[in-house]
Amino acid sequence: MRVLEIAQGIAGPLCARLFAGFGHDVIKCEPPGGDRQRGAEPVAPGGVSFSFAALNEAKRGMLADVANPESLASIEQLMDAADVVICDLNPARAEQLGWDEGTISARWPTVVWVWVSGFGHEATALADLPDDSLLAERYAGLAYIVGDPERQPLALGGEQAAYAAGFAAYLAARLALRRRDLGGGGDIIDVASTDVAAFLDWKSDVSAGEAGEVPVRNATTSWWRVLPAADGFVGLIYHDRDWPKLARLVGDARLTDLRFAQARGRIAGIGEWLPAVAAWIAGRPAQVAYHEAQRAGLPFGYDADMADLAADPQYRARGFIRAGDDGPRIGPPWQMNGVSWRVSAPPQPTAPGEWLEPAVPPMAAGPPEGALRAPAEEPLDAPLDGVLVLDLGTITAGAAVGRLLADYGATVIKVENPGHPDPFRRWAEASGAADGESPLFEANNAGKLGVTLDLKDDEGRRALLRLAESADVLIENYRVGVTERLGISFSDLMKANPELIYLSLASQGQDGPQARYSSYGSTLDLISGLSSVTGYRDGPPVWSSYLLNYPDQLASLVGAALVVHCVAEGRTGTHIDLSQRELVSWTLAGVLADQLATGRTAGRTGNRRDHARPHDIYRCRGTDRWVAIACFSETQRAALAGVLGTTPDWGDQDGVDAAVAAWSTSRTREECVAALRTAVVPAVPVLDARDRTAEAHFNERRVFIDGPTGRRTRGFPFVLRNYVPPMPARAPGVGEHNDRLMPPPDLS
Repeated sequence: MRVLEIAQGIAGPLCARLFAGFGHDVIKCEPPGGDRQRGAEPVAPGGVSFSFAALNEAKRGMLADVANPESLASIEQLMDAADVVICDLNPARAEQLGWDEGTISARWPTVVWVWVSGFGHEATALADLPDDSLLAERYAGLAYIVGDPERQPLALGGEQAAYAAGFAAYLAARLALRRRDLGGGGDIIDVASTDVAAFLDWKSDVSAGEAGEVPVRNATTSWWRVLPAADGFVGLIYHDRDWPKLARLVGDARLTDLRFAQARGRIAGIGEWLPAVAAWIAGRPAQVAYHEAQRAGLPFGYDADMADLAADPQYRARGFIRAGDDGPRIGPPWQMNGVSWRVSAPPQPTAPGEWLEPAVPPMAAGPPEGALRAPAEEPLDAPLDGVLVLDLGTITAGAAVGRLLADYGATVIKVENPGHPDPFRRWAEASGAADGESPLFEANNAGKLGVTLDLKDDEGRRALLRLAESADVLIENYRVGVTERLGISFSDLMKANPELIYLSLASQGQDGPQARYSSYGSTLDLISGLSSVTGYRDGPPVWSSYLLNYPDQLASLVGAALVVHCVAEGRTGTHIDLSQRELVSWTLAGVLADQLATGRTAGRTGNRRDHARPHDIYRCRGTDRWVAIACFSETQRAALAGVLGTTPDWGDQDGVDAAVAAWSTSRTREECVAALRTAVVPAVPVLDARDRTAEAHFNERRVFIDGPTGRRTRGFPFVLRNYVPPMPARAPGVGEHNDRLMPPPDLS
């Protein structure tokens, strides 16, 4: 396929990088002066951003000025022969060029056109805001739950909203391409970073809807804590069943008090037993404490910084960090048998309108003859119609992949153990439903069918193999080694169905010295390096916490994208080995590459970023009310000075923050946002989940929905113009569809 990229920054180029990595012809059109990401810190000794290089490998490119008629004609000639166009122009600029949706549908009816932006490709007051992760995460409400409850909300380290949006754009494009290749014509896709961030924060929607309470930052108040070690930090992470292991590991009598045998007693008495655990951690180097806890069966993590990752034996063993001709290379965070990943240097700029090497071959006007089917006369069914999925996933990462596939038309059969079904059914957080079943389970499993099989039993295992004979996809997120013990590994199921697509979502991948370690999302926050760059400038590392478990949410989005990639390309008989840890590290490729090349180790910068000043969150009048501001140009800073009534020394960030805070704290959040937006200063309110409910933007775009049982639940991460996912059916009861779906026993 040919993919045309007219986008800068992160989200659009990441979507295109995935197409290029998987072997498709991606042509990057850069404006005069180049993609703004070229100069983003940290910059390699040669002058090109490490982040730009990671996002733009394996592409061809040219400099093209859409304001120049001749250059515009060249771009539109490329569109005539493209399968996918990825574009980040705002609605007003796109309409000036004649790229409104009506014209796109008429002139390029077979093209899948992907709009990527911060706040959606619609003519609203939000459309002109920059695609910046701070602004997107703040308006989305995701950032409200990250950090210390006594301090300002925190952006996740790096550019997480933009990376998540890039992965979502690839998933959306793949869905649309499959629908097109089945006869459905092209499509227009609208992916907004703020929508994706809000979608990933679905647990807050459920909690607010069910309990009427908004989750609040808990980095320093939860029973899971980040505690100082002898040379760093370690995450205390455990569940009820792990308490005896923790007591044995620490070896302190305070943990054996019978009051702490139950969760309620431990929470009430945390001030009595936590000092013993803290002392145990403080007496050891962070990595020593991590490995000792893991060997004891506890899902602890340690705060791995970029230097730790660069030397990590797990990453080296799996080849996530490996030697290359021009120095160490990174990624990708998945391994797929029979599927290579293409790498090469990113394109270098030349004079406007000139092709970069290698030269682009001549093109016919329009797609190659016979390459596409004609659009169907009747509306096509869902993109994944006819795809059968066996979902062995539990809790979040695996089960959420199944939910995404079901939303877009796959028939998904959830397989549970009859005596020990998915623990999310009884998850205490946000529960309280009359039937005792957590709405968190509903959110991840709506739209599925459900069967029960005891896979430790010979007949249960044989029944799964019979189901697998007719399945297209299987999803599992067991700890490494479980599928082999049960006899349902990839190699086992290949004997039953050699065309199966098999997705494994292990925390650290299927092999390597730490593959059998256990983890939760908070473990992955730490060991992926994300927490090392998330936090207040004067404080310890901060994780996304169990309120969000960002690594789980990102892994589900990417897992679904890789499955749809294989389905759309007919890559059957494929084992997708996705390492959740490596995936989160991949979003930090720029600072990790900097570590590998120069030895510089990135640290925590709070909400500040090098590409904007100011770039932070400021308190407003009222309880826990905040406004986010990000200025990227002198024009915007001058406008901000006009609002403040004073011109700060922009080189003194502390002084700038003091001046803005002096202005904002005397005004309500709404007054601050109105004044700033009137002056055309990029700013958004910092919303919480209840605020999000009242925003027309998220309601109209169905980022959350009132689900099949009437409860608030997760919705959809993007908009496809030619396919609207229907309301999903309610989640299945335990074994609800056994009679309908279970294959007859094998009597041979």
